[in-house]
Amino acid sequence: MIIRIGSPIIGIIDFKDAKSGQKKCNKGKVCGRTCIAKSRVCRIELKGTNKTASKWLVSQDALTADGSPTMDGRIERGIELYREELKAIESAYARLQGERDRGSAEWDAAYDAIDAFESSNPGQVVPPELYANLARAQRYQESIEADSEEVVTRAFSALRHKMLSGGDESMAIDIISRVVINADQLIDTGSIRDDLVSLSRISGNRVQRLKKVWQDPQHERAYVEDEKGIINVGKGDPKPEARVLWHEFGHLVEVENPSIKAAANDFIQQRRDGSPPKKLNQIDPDAGYEDDEKAYTGNFYHPYLGKFYKDGGTEVISMGLEGFRSPRAMRQLYQEDPLFFVFMLGVLS
Repeated sequence: MIIRIGSPIIGIIDFKDAKSGQKKCNKGKVCGRTCIAKSRVCRIELKGTNKTASKWLVSQDALTADGSPTMDGRIERGIELYREELKAIESAYARLQGERDRGSAEWDAAYDAIDAFESSNPGQVVPPELYANLARAQRYQESIEADSEEVVTRAFSALRHKMLSGGDESMAIDIISRVVINADQLIDTGSIRDDLVSLSRISGNRVQRLKKVWQDPQHERAYVEDEKGIINVGKGDPKPEARVLWHEFGHLVEVENPSIKAAANDFIQQRRDGSPPKKLNQIDPDAGYEDDEKAYTGNFYHPYLGKFYKDGGTEVISMGLEGFRSPRAMRQLYQEDPLFFVFMLGVLS
């Protein structure tokens, strides 16, 4: 589901649960569309051909200490924790849409007045006040866009502040203080360390293995060595943008948290169209992907989101996490795919 401007997320999810018969388990725990005893293991088989993903999902409880391993479970968790903040975002978008509608109506009225005068008075000069009305309507529309940026961004800032507060700051600082950042002058060390503290906090200080962040002079593209706890931000940009660091950190979040990895795989299985993985350079020929990179196709706002790995790894958490690096990035992700946005809220909670 791709919604381009403010969408009733709360309404969508509540309606979806009601129609699908999603259970609310007071004594046990959710397993798919039913409830089971807390002592039992949820055995949910995924559809499709990704055997590795299936193994991840069925090996996890429906609700572990780290959260549900299913897409729906994470969405439900995101709404549960951030319901008021999501309502505030929806309210901001509703206000914006209302102002845009009024602005469009004023512009249409001013334009129609000029058109009507010219039709009724061929050859005559249009009165200056009619053009003045059109110019005023245009300025009003421009002011709406300027004001909306502040109003909507403020709503996302409030949500991000609450997310950051969920991760102990002193613990995050302690974890990141042990990370070696390459002394190469091309890297803004202070900025990277600040981002790492925010990353640790927003992900609940779940990542413990990160040891080094650097620029590998031999590789244009960024990558992560998860077993060694090393992030390479790539040599493509002398001053790497925050998006790259946030993306690669997301792989460590997935690797260190099995139920999150399972939820990411379930997200892909829920969104894919059922066809086998295709070469990414065929899906998106102009993106410069290598010939051995493949991805599932389906309801993914970006082809890379459906990337296939034989070991069950995904790009889901990485693509999602980079969308939380700033309030503006959060707004963009929300507009691209609101349900994926809420899924990530449940993942990071």
